[in-house]
Amino acid sequence: MYYSGLRGITERQEWEPWIMFMLKAVEETAQQTLEKVNRIIELMDATANKTRTEIPKIYSKDLIEVIFKNPHCKIRFLERQDSGIARRFPYILGNCQKSKFCDLFVLGVKCITSTTNW
Repeated sequence: MYYSGLRGITERQEWEPWIMFMLKAVEETAQQTLEKVNRIIELMDATANKTRTEIPKIYSKDLIEVIFKNPHCKIRFLERQDSGIARRFPYILGNCQKSKFCDLFVLGVKCITSTTNW
């Protein structure tokens, strides 16, 4: 429909079908995006509830929000956050592989070493 709609505009000045097609595309994309956002919010709430219930000592709304805003981040990034997460929770970030937080599958840890010879 995309190319045939464009051709209809150029050859026959058929603007209405093209505009309707584009409006439908915008509507469908908006609906899909809204569903995706709602699923992310549900997952974030579930993660916060699970953390708050099972390991209340570790729970922090700031920490959950940072993880969801930056799902792939380095400890250095967390250390620079205005919320001071790294200062308040060094035992999560410094020894995460043994942390209950990681055991809940809330946070995965991957050790990356640099072997770049520049």
